Amino acid sequence: MLSSQAIRRFTDSLQYELSLYGYEVIETPIIEPADLFLTRAGDQLITRLFTFERYGQQLALRPEFTAAAAHRYAQYETPKIARWQFCGPVFEDNPSSREYQHLSMGAELIGMSGPVTDAEIISLAARGIIKQGLQNWKLVIGHTGLMRHLLASFGLDRSTERFLLNHLTALRDSSLGKQFVLDEFDRNLMGASLPDGKQTQELTEIGTQHMLNVLLDASQYGMTMGGRTQHDIARRLLRKHQRFTERHQVIAALDLLERWVAISALAAEAFTAVEKLLSADDRTGQQMLSNWRAGVDLLPSYDIDLEQVVIQPHVARNWDYYTGIVFEITTDDGTRLAGGGRYDELVSLVGGRPVPAVGFAYYLDQMFSHIEPEPLSTAQTLTVAVNADNQQAASRLAFILRSHDLPVILTDHPDNNTLTVAPDGRVQMNDKSYSSAETSALIADILAGNI
Repeated sequence: MLSSQAIRRFTDSLQYELSLYGYEVIETPIIEPADLFLTRAGDQLITRLFTFERYGQQLALRPEFTAAAAHRYAQYETPKIARWQFCGPVFEDNPSSREYQHLSMGAELIGMSGPVTDAEIISLAARGIIKQGLQNWKLVIGHTGLMRHLLASFGLDRSTERFLLNHLTALRDSSLGKQFVLDEFDRNLMGASLPDGKQTQELTEIGTQHMLNVLLDASQYGMTMGGRTQHDIARRLLRKHQRFTERHQVIAALDLLERWVAISALAAEAFTAVEKLLSADDRTGQQMLSNWRAGVDLLPSYDIDLEQVVIQPHVARNWDYYTGIVFEITTDDGTRLAGGGRYDELVSLVGGRPVPAVGFAYYLDQMFSHIEPEPLSTAQTLTVAVNADNQQAASRLAFILRSHDLPVILTDHPDNNTLTVAPDGRVQMNDKSYSSAETSALIADILAGNI
C-alpha cells in the first residue's frame, strides 16, 4: 500500500503536467444537490450514488467532478474558455467491492470545440501516463456521436435506441450475437419468448390483441394495476405497440451495429471500415468522421505513437453522457488507467447555454497498482542534539541544513549518529569537528556521505 507521501508526490507530478497545458486547479464541493449528478447519470451512476436528505433537499456525495465543473461554468462562464483540473475524493455506493471512496483526478476543457481540443485532452491523459514510465498501455478511441447519428436514420424511439446501445457487449460476444439481442428485445416487450419465424405483421397483430385485451380489462374497473388510470395504461401499451412496429427497423439497426462493433484496428484500416458505413450524401456523418480523423492525426504532434492507438468505435460505457469522441487508456491486461470524451450537451443540461466541452479522468486506484511512483527523497534524516545550553546554536544549525534541502530534526535523546553543537556553534559528528565558520565543509561532507 502506498504511503500518503508517495501518493501526493505522484499526483503532484500529474498536476504539474496538466499545468503545462494551462489547466487551473479548481475545488468543487463534496456535497451537492443530487439533481446535479442525476442530470448526467446513466444507469450505473444512479444505482451507486450516495444520497441523503437535509431540510427537504435531496443531497449526494459527488461521484465525479465533471457535472460540478459544468455547473460552475454555467453559473459564471468566466473565463469563456475554461481549462480546469481537479483532484480529490469521489464516492460510489458499490457493496460488491466495499470500496466507497476513490481518489480521482483529471481535466475539463469547456467553451472550445474542434479536433485540436479533442487531441489536447487525449494527449494530456496519455502524456501523464508516459511521464510515469508506463510502457504497456494502449489508447482506444471511439465516437459516440457518430454512432448515434447512424442509429438516428432508423427512426427508433429513445428507449429502443438505449436498449440496443446497452446490448453492444452482447452483440460483440460470438456466443451471443445479434439473435440473442433480438430475442431480448422481444422478451422485453412481451414478457416471454416469441414463436420462431414470426413476421413483422404477425408480431404487430399479437401486440395489438394483447393491448386490446388489457384495455378491455381496464375498462371494467376504472382504476387498475396499482392505481394507474385507463389513460396511463393505454399510453404505456401504445408505446409498447409502437416498438413492435419498429421491429424490422431494430433488425436493420442491429445489422449496422454488428458491423460497427466489429471494427477494432489501427487508424488507417479502422477509418476505412467506418467510412463504408456512411452514405456519400451524409454530410453530417462525413463531417463527424473527418473531425475524428483530424483529432487522431494530431496525436503524433504530442509524441504519441499511432501504433499504440486502436480505433474501436463503440468504446464508450455511458451512452447518455458523451456526444462525440470518446477514449480509454488501458494496460495490456485490460486495466483502465484513464478515460474521457466530448460532452457538448452537459453545460446546457445544468442551466447554462449550449457550449462544447471535453474532458477526462485518471483512475488513480488502478494506476497505483501499475505505475511505480517517483521515489521520495533518499536523503538521510539528520538529528541535532539540543539541550538547555545550545538551543540557539542547535536551532540555527538545523535551519541552515534544511535550507540546503537536508531533512533535520532536533532531539533531546541523542545517539551515536546525532550531530552535537556547542553554544559557540562548533559541530561534532563522530570523530569530525567543524567550527561555526566551516558550515559549508560540513554540508559538503554530509552530501558526500562522509559523515
